[in-house]
Amino acid sequence: MRTRFLLFALSVLSLFAVSSCTKEYVYENTYVEELHPTVVKITVEQNNWNYSSIDNNNYFYATVQMPELTKEVLEKGLFKVYRVFDENKQMEMPYVRLNEYFAGTDDFGNDIWGFYTETVDTEFEVGKLTIYYTASDFDYEIDDQFVPVPMKFRFVMYK
Repeated sequence: MRTRFLLFALSVLSLFAVSSCTKEYVYENTYVEELHPTVVKITVEQNNWNYSSIDNNNYFYATVQMPELTKEVLEKGLFKVYRVFDENKQMEMPYVRLNEYFAGTDDFGNDIWGFYTETVDTEFEVGKLTIYYTASDFDYEIDDQFVPVPMKFRFVMYK
């Protein structure tokens, strides 16, 4: 039994020794020695959010004009968006968070808590960035006064 285990272990180790991953670096046209980031700070105020209910899919969106997003950047660049909470905290997009809220009390005086998922994601096009806000329990017909809070973002691009 011990011999079989030893043979099995040796065969597995030999597989790792014989087969190894390879990688190849491919550079299109020119080699970039230094990357210089372009950083754009974005603030979406409450009055910037637009409401949409296309096909009963309720969400808010804000479109930001971004001349930095050229066709070349979309095809060959590298860019990322972060949601900024303060100077010390930011989250990479898409931002998805489970939230809890107090929904009241039941007939016996027990607290009732509700949960929903908040999603903030982005879409890129030449010349513009669209930010989407969706809540899993969002029903605009019930709460037509709701508008997402102001949000800050950081757009980082390497070209």
